[in-house]
Amino acid sequence: MSRWLAVLLVAMLVTGCGAAETIPTPAAAPTATPATTTPTLATTTPTPAAPAFHVSGLRLASTPTEILTGDRVEYLVDVANTGTQAGTYDATLSVNGTVASRQGVPLDVGQTTTLHFVIEAGAPGVHTVEVGDARATHTVLEPASVALSGLRLTPNPAETGGKLAAAVTVGNQGGATGTFTVNVTIDDEDAATQKVTLAGGELTTVEIPLAVPGPGRHTVAVGELEEELVVWKITRPANGTVLVNKIKGGMGRLTIKNGDDERDVVLVLAKSSSPSKALLAVYVRANKSRTVKGIKDGTYVVYFTFGERWDSYSKAFTSSPEKRRFEDTIRFRTTRTSTAVRYSVVTISLHQGGGESAPTDAVGDEDFPTVP
Repeated sequence: MSRWLAVLLVAMLVTGCGAAETIPTPAAAPTATPATTTPTLATTTPTPAAPAFHVSGLRLASTPTEILTGDRVEYLVDVANTGTQAGTYDATLSVNGTVASRQGVPLDVGQTTTLHFVIEAGAPGVHTVEVGDARATHTVLEPASVALSGLRLTPNPAETGGKLAAAVTVGNQGGATGTFTVNVTIDDEDAATQKVTLAGGELTTVEIPLAVPGPGRHTVAVGELEEELVVWKITRPANGTVLVNKIKGGMGRLTIKNGDDERDVVLVLAKSSSPSKALLAVYVRANKSRTVKGIKDGTYVVYFTFGERWDSYSKAFTSSPEKRRFEDTIRFRTTRTSTAVRYSVVTISLHQGGGESAPTDAVGDEDFPTVP
């Protein structure tokens, strides 16, 4: 240990004395020169505080069943300020691209509010409503409009004491649902009403019961629609009933025999020159006869009508009517002498079948004498 220590001391002394003898020193490791860099600082421009608005939830305030032209339409929309500064949002509501309403609303940062708009419904159709980026649609309908058609009376003719109904087709020409009152009049007097509710474009037929008016001809109306109603008074006169007799005062006799098994008959005498009105009309039931006395002298045309269900108002058969006229006239004549009076007695047998018969012709309603 002492030897190694002495060497070490000598070396240290040599180094310390600075003698000419130089003990080489180990080469020093090269020193790296650091690269020269110029530091850079990122430059950022501060973002100024500003409001930012978000619009959503555009909707109708209520859900109406239908919207008609001119109706009041209410919309709601939500507006939020998602920015960093309070501000005022200019809310503009447009319909089909045209501004319909506008309002401003101040909002603090983070505040949300609901705006309320009221507009008037425009023309029928689908309309697009916008506020900012929010969008909604609504449909405007045409108002309900009634149309009446196809008035029918059942039955027609009707009978006194029977049933009667008026049927009419009711249509809604509009787009909206409507309730309509169908009013029926008879001879301009209110007879019955009925309400009917129809959706837009819907069509239905309603039947309205009516009280049968008195016998005769009547006008039944629904709106501008009119129909003539005939009312019969069905009665069967007693056999031999004289319906009219304007040729009393003579001595002539007329016997009428009805040989039909089912149909009644009315025999009529009229003037040969003007047969439009009956001078004598006698009702004879099936398989019956009747004699009329006291017929005034004269020449007459003989008409007769067979049928069933006699209408005592119109003085005509309403079922299976048949009207005819004898080609030959009949004459009643009275002669007097000092000892006697002679007068005409005429018998007319009415029946179908074989045997000799006087020729007859069919007659239309317009040519058959009317019975007062």
